[in-house]
Amino acid sequence: MSFNINGLKNKPSVIIIILILIYTITLVSLDFKGFRDNIISGDGRGYYAYLPAIFIHKTLDFTKIYEIEKEKYSLSYQGHYFIDHGDTKTNKYYAGTAVLLLPFFLLAYFLSFLFGYDLDGYSLLFQYAVFFGGIFYGLLGLYFSKKLLSLYTLPKNIISIILILILFGTNLFYYTFVNPSFSHVYSFSMIAVFLYFTKKTFINYGIKNIFWASVALGFTILIRPTNLIILFIIPFLASDFQSLKQTIKRFFKFKKEFFISLLSVFLIICIQFLINIIQTGKPLIWSYSGEGFNFFEPEITNMLLSYRKGLFIYTPLIFISLFGLIPLFRQSKYRFATLSIFLIILVYFISSWWNWFYGDSFGMRAFIDFYPVFAMLLGILFASIRFRIIKSILIIVCTAFLFLNLIQNYQYTHKIIHPDAMNKEKYWFVFLKTGNEYKNIFGGIDEESYKRIKEIPLAGYFNDFEEENDNWILNSINNVGDTAYSGTKVANFDILTEYNAGIKINSDSSLIKAKNVFIKVNLKKYDLEKDASLKALLVVEIKFKNGRRYFYKTFRLADFPQEDYKKWEDFEISFQLPKILTPDDIITLFIWNTDKKMFYVDDMKIEFFELSE
Repeated sequence: MSFNINGLKNKPSVIIIILILIYTITLVSLDFKGFRDNIISGDGRGYYAYLPAIFIHKTLDFTKIYEIEKEKYSLSYQGHYFIDHGDTKTNKYYAGTAVLLLPFFLLAYFLSFLFGYDLDGYSLLFQYAVFFGGIFYGLLGLYFSKKLLSLYTLPKNIISIILILILFGTNLFYYTFVNPSFSHVYSFSMIAVFLYFTKKTFINYGIKNIFWASVALGFTILIRPTNLIILFIIPFLASDFQSLKQTIKRFFKFKKEFFISLLSVFLIICIQFLINIIQTGKPLIWSYSGEGFNFFEPEITNMLLSYRKGLFIYTPLIFISLFGLIPLFRQSKYRFATLSIFLIILVYFISSWWNWFYGDSFGMRAFIDFYPVFAMLLGILFASIRFRIIKSILIIVCTAFLFLNLIQNYQYTHKIIHPDAMNKEKYWFVFLKTGNEYKNIFGGIDEESYKRIKEIPLAGYFNDFEEENDNWILNSINNVGDTAYSGTKVANFDILTEYNAGIKINSDSSLIKAKNVFIKVNLKKYDLEKDASLKALLVVEIKFKNGRRYFYKTFRLADFPQEDYKKWEDFEISFQLPKILTPDDIITLFIWNTDKKMFYVDDMKIEFFELSE
């Protein structure tokens, strides 16, 4: 079986057609809603925020951006990437992604001015500036991945296959075409550039290669400083110990190369130092306040194999690439050892982050930055196979995984795959399912926190619905005798009872003084018909005294469709509240029976805790 698509490189019209098709697929995956106005989304808003802050609002205090985003997004938005540092609101994300997007931002600004669009940094043309920026850097990363693979004298048809697999068979596709405001595609491109010019330096030592490798490394660090671990792959790129030794010796011997390299990296990362100084007066700050690494408790098994976000579950092509280590071992013990050491360091480092699943995301996104490395492994694997039948089987398996990835991209975009709360049962329940009936079928789970929850609650409330309780909003209480979980009475939900089991809590001094308030809610529920509480919601809202709401969030009472019913089940959820603003604020919790089906609730418990600093 032979594949050769390298002729495309000389046919830009074909490439443009392919990109149009990809964009059409992206639109289809969003229900034909037309032009997308939410391309800058999620954590990507934080990476992007430097551009409107500096070039539109002329400030590095992100208070203005925070206020704008609160108006644009839901009331549950808490701007977690904006951190108070004294009187200044700083951005916990680093500036590298914004710097790379700057040309696209400036073009969008010019065109928005020309055609009368809002110059707020978030109107349609700014959204698409990020979209095309993501495509540009995705293609740049693939281009230098191609050049890197060509240095290993791989056949052109194998290189073409690998590039197709890396783009369409991994979550790089999602973070290039669907959610390009995240940092991953930009790190992917810069690491590909760094690997190519570093490898070139070992082949043909020269100041040009050293300079461009240094520039790419500088941007790699500026995007995400933790990407610095890519330096551990340098011994592998040297091919053998003698080459590594001679090149390093030469590099440090001739001060010109060393100076240019150091200066290039330093000048680029100085962009962040300068921003920090303007904001806080200090060049170095730990922007990820309240977060960190658990190096003594890495979640390696979960990170690789869990159904929640496991790398091998959602991107099985990466698992296939590891078979490239077998022929590598036969070819060179040195290269096998150096690459294996890098992979062990990479896995250990990524799995040690406190939030090992990296929040709402498609797959294990932290690995996307390093996909050029796995492209090399795929290249080694393909090139090592001599038998046509084995190579054909490998291509068939990889193609199957490619289509699986595209289907899962579709599922994730359509909210069939939950962004945070998948498990084995859920995964196989929707495996290869794409129907509308599977959208939003799963509920969420507890929010994670790096900070420790203090044992003694700030406040607590309990209701078994046997007697009247102050502050509780009860619209329907039924005496069901022995069916009740405790006592004889329950909060009843049916076609006539849409809202029930609520409580209004006046914020007191303990909640005002607490910097981080965490709520735990526990209750028992009993469905009288199948999936009666599947779409029911626990609603939490905070209002000012005048009734204006400034926080609103909902949680599903059921995490998964039921196999049976008419039995008591536990519901537990915990989550963080935003900072309570005034002593007169009112916190309200209640259950919303959205489907107006029949179920009971009993023994409802609500506790407020403070998180440690």
